[in-house]
Amino acid sequence: MKIKSQGLKSTSNKIVYFLLSIIAIAIAIYLIVTKTSTKKSVTSNYEFFCGAEKVNDDNQFVNNDLVFSNGQTQSDKEAFEGEHSSYVTHETKYSIAFDYADFRVGDVLEFSVWTKSPHVESVILVAQSTESSNNFYEQSKKVFREQNNWHEKIIQITVPEEINYSPIKFFCYYSNSQQDAYFDNFKLINVTQKKQSNLIPIDSLEKGTIYFDPKALNKLNAKRDEALELGLLVKGDDDWVKAKFQTDNLKSTEIEARLKGDWTDHLQDDFWSFRVKMPADQAWNRMMTLSIQNPKTRDYLSEWVLHQFLEQEDVLTPRYDFAELSINNKPPRLYAYEEHFEKQLVEYKNRREGVIIKFDEDENWDLRRKDKENNSDIFFHTPNIKQQATIGTFKDTKVSASPVLSEQYEAASNLLYSFQQYQSKAKDVFDVERLAKYYAICE
Repeated sequence: MKIKSQGLKSTSNKIVYFLLSIIAIAIAIYLIVTKTSTKKSVTSNYEFFCGAEKVNDDNQFVNNDLVFSNGQTQSDKEAFEGEHSSYVTHETKYSIAFDYADFRVGDVLEFSVWTKSPHVESVILVAQSTESSNNFYEQSKKVFREQNNWHEKIIQITVPEEINYSPIKFFCYYSNSQQDAYFDNFKLINVTQKKQSNLIPIDSLEKGTIYFDPKALNKLNAKRDEALELGLLVKGDDDWVKAKFQTDNLKSTEIEARLKGDWTDHLQDDFWSFRVKMPADQAWNRMMTLSIQNPKTRDYLSEWVLHQFLEQEDVLTPRYDFAELSINNKPPRLYAYEEHFEKQLVEYKNRREGVIIKFDEDENWDLRRKDKENNSDIFFHTPNIKQQATIGTFKDTKVSASPVLSEQYEAASNLLYSFQQYQSKAKDVFDVERLAKYYAICE
């Protein structure tokens, strides 16, 4: 009996293990299928997405409970992601479209789509009020980036007061009369509502790593030692080194980096600040050049709050936020990152590309360096006194190579110079309302 009972128990266990294995396999298959089928189905109350994967009986694209027009254009010939896209000929012209009404006046709305066409310049993104009396219509041909012969196009609008809360139609239009085009990954984001919902816990911040090889690290160390001895970081064109940068939202990418900052508070212990340049074909969070630094150097959260106030009042300011980064496999730390002064800064804030001018600091910091080297009072003769500071621009090589930007720079620098020399009043040079808001917020 004893042996028989053991045999029954053994057989029973085998059956149980077999059934559990079948259930486990079924669950695994379900999870894989679910993950695959929902890869292009991400939506939220501020983000609306259509990957052209599903069409209902009324020839509408559908994604969860969202409905998008022109489902009759679905095609499996090409796809940026998944298996389908929207195929538009010179006869049909219109691709995926979506009516959006859950907005408030002043909300910033960003509409993007990936497209593949031999004439990408003929792809137009449009935002138009569905109420004809509003006369609201904006369009863009702007290309943000390219990947595998597909191009991402973007338009960003601010909802005007005259919209009267009628829905806004976002759609893709193809103006070429001879060639065809494919559209995929239609995405509409209410940027304002997204920011308001992004008060997230610290462990949900974007995480990443930056790795310097030994040669690059030695060069950075030597530059840091030089700065600590002088009490000032003197930057040069040969300071840049190569590094590898990777985050939750960015695959491993080769970047250029150098030490950043003027004073040595940016170089304390092993918590250094860096200026980072992305490669020409890759951006991180839509930034090509940025700074990462110890939040202490910017008074912790105070700097972030300042930027939030400026953005709220539509005063042009770089993007500023936080990420958790590990440098050369050291324990991760909270870094503040800040956008540098490039065309992405103005375009992200819904302005046209143009020159960004400044009072050049090079002479000022050169005098500070000489003052420290000679232990003298030469710094008190800074060119910032008595209206002598030179007026310069960011990305001067690009500006000088462009007739349009060069003309803008000449006009802008002449205006600023006339103000510097007390020849013009502030109201004749600046946007006084925004300038006043800036000073009020700073105070």
